[in-house]
Amino acid sequence: MFKLGMSLGMAVLAVLVVSFAGLLSEARMTTILLRDVLGFVVAGTVVYLVMFLLEAKDIALFDKELEFPQETAEPPETGEGDAEDEPAEAAETGDDASETETSGTGAEFTPLTEKDFGRVETPGS
Repeated sequence: MFKLGMSLGMAVLAVLVVSFAGLLSEARMTTILLRDVLGFVVAGTVVYLVMFLLEAKDIALFDKELEFPQETAEPPETGEGDAEDEPAEAAETGDDASETETSGTGAEFTPLTEKDFGRVETPGS
């Protein structure tokens, strides 16, 4: 799909450039339309073939390794001793010391005030 979209995008860009050039040169409308059709087909084909060759030579992988995320209901399993397990274990055991450590890590948002900033003095002038 990416190759097709890219080739169509470049073909439309080629049509705009050819149309603008034809209008500036004061060509007839039929001439401009025929040039537009020819430019659309040529530009689209060339871009598609170049992208096809790049993918065939494994220089660029456009659609081959496209993986959609799979939604699962179960959370990923973690090993023992991970930092994520510590707050849950502390809440279960009632350990207040570890709860205060985790609450200061961003659980509450406090905006900055003028008192939070220190004044920087400029060097003697």
